Amino acid sequence: MNDNQRIEYEFQELVTLCLEGQLSAEKKARFRELMIGNAEFPALYRRQAVVHGMLLWNRGMGARRCLNGIDPIAVAELLAEAEREARRQVEREAAERARLIERAEAEKRRLEEELEQSRRRRPQPIEIPVSVVYLGAAAMAACLFMVFVHFASREELVTAVAADRATAEEVAPEVVVEPVLAVLSDSVEAELYVDDGDSPPTVVPMKPHAGYRAGAYSLDRGVIELEMRSGVKVLIEGPAAYALVSEDRIRVERGRLVGNVSPDSIGFTIETPYAAIVDLGTEFGVEVSMDETVGVTVFDGEVEVVASVSDGAGVLGRRRLEVNESARVNQEGEFLDAVVNDDRFFREVPDPSTLARKQAYERWMEHCKQLAEDDDVLAHYTFDNQEPNDSLLLERANDGQSLHGNIKGATWESGRWSFKQSLRFEGVATANGANNYVHFRIPGKHDALTIAAWVQIDELLGDYVSLFMCADYEGAGDFHWQLRKNGQFHLGFLQDGGLEAQVAWESSKRVEPHQLRTWMHIALVIQESGEVDCYMDGMSVDMVADPDSQQGLTPGLLRLEDVCLGSWLNSTRFPGVTFHDLRGKVDEVLMVGRAMNQQEIVRLVEKGKP
Repeated sequence: MNDNQRIEYEFQELVTLCLEGQLSAEKKARFRELMIGNAEFPALYRRQAVVHGMLLWNRGMGARRCLNGIDPIAVAELLAEAEREARRQVEREAAERARLIERAEAEKRRLEEELEQSRRRRPQPIEIPVSVVYLGAAAMAACLFMVFVHFASREELVTAVAADRATAEEVAPEVVVEPVLAVLSDSVEAELYVDDGDSPPTVVPMKPHAGYRAGAYSLDRGVIELEMRSGVKVLIEGPAAYALVSEDRIRVERGRLVGNVSPDSIGFTIETPYAAIVDLGTEFGVEVSMDETVGVTVFDGEVEVVASVSDGAGVLGRRRLEVNESARVNQEGEFLDAVVNDDRFFREVPDPSTLARKQAYERWMEHCKQLAEDDDVLAHYTFDNQEPNDSLLLERANDGQSLHGNIKGATWESGRWSFKQSLRFEGVATANGANNYVHFRIPGKHDALTIAAWVQIDELLGDYVSLFMCADYEGAGDFHWQLRKNGQFHLGFLQDGGLEAQVAWESSKRVEPHQLRTWMHIALVIQESGEVDCYMDGMSVDMVADPDSQQGLTPGLLRLEDVCLGSWLNSTRFPGVTFHDLRGKVDEVLMVGRAMNQQEIVRLVEKGKP
């Protein structure tokens, strides 16, 4: 940002303080200095004052509020003084010319008096020296010039001054003041920068009613609400990179934006790398994702989405979206189906706590992308962006249809964030038939294994409550991970030889009553060495082997080829023992083909904590 731009931003900030009636004596002096010293600033102040007044009037505050805290007489006097100062400058220059003329005339009179006195003292003819002749000629020329200047009109004098100024302007660089395109109406936890690409980004103060001109901006965090000069209200959520192009056009490179357009501003356009969204009188959201797609959701009214690419290939397709419709456009300009999810967008500036929850969700989403790049991840079920009637639990890390879980009986509800989903399990005693579960088929056998999930347990019923259970529990590699009625974690694992070769562990720590009906993170880790541990919210619960069971665990037997979440399909094999379906909710399931260490488990908790 150059010196002229810095001075302009300083003046804008002082204008804002002036309009809010918050100018200190020191700032008032600086405001006066800038107002008088720059010919463009009085007009800039008038425009900003008009916008400020219109915003307050539109909010129902009326003319009385428009002048609250402002001394209109003082401001009017300041504007008048700026104009008087310009006139005084012209008058000073005219006075300087007049002073020079007066000096020339005085010199002329002095020479005439000296010549007259010389004639009186010496009446006889004398020879006039050549120098006197030359002096007289010079005086005569000066007189003629002074007479010409003396009788010149004021308009001619002003024209001469203007010519001098034009000459100075040819030497000095021209300063072009761009019009204000948008005004900041609200913000929360925002960090905004001007980013012209040529110099380091410059921080933009978050001052109410601050005006923003055409150019590129970077919103590193927080939320801002802008009111465009066209009347359109735009809400931008960071992190975002965008550019103000004109009063009816914004270009978004990344981030989320919600536009609220009145019928008077139809045609407002959001440009993105892969599509242009033309408003037809509506409220809509636009998201430019890191996965190189553009998502559009219409909350009210309709928009036209024009797919295009930045290589100049032109328009590749059009689609009109109406209320409660969504679409995505990829980098090839292709339209993709999209799930309507209003909760992904802020439609008004949130309070700080709501923003913090949304930011936690965004951190979790970024962590999910990192997990998808881990080759050891066998399956990752995020329980996100699913429809209420979906019968498949979508696997997100491997894009494999065969890895999706089959939902039986469990129903979709809000998850650990209100804007994402979870599955509710209304557990009953499985002697009456398993009726709430998700069935997985993950191929392969493994030397080590980690299973992690976010769960909310309503109550512990029966002798055992099912978490993850192999359906048959007959062959080598089958396991049961459950909770006892007293809150202890229990793991049973079969080796070659069936139940006679079972290995079992129970935790020394347990789920306490106050932890019921709250979200908690649980994890089971089986190491290649045969050691077992469980974690609750990142803390080990100290699994202890059952002394009555066979000790040790044979590597290479662990498998997930027939596993159920929330129920056991074959519970009647153990008469006299009550196995109960899970009663509560599950929000995320991660299966990894290696033993994650405690630091990794803690990271899962920190990145997924609501």
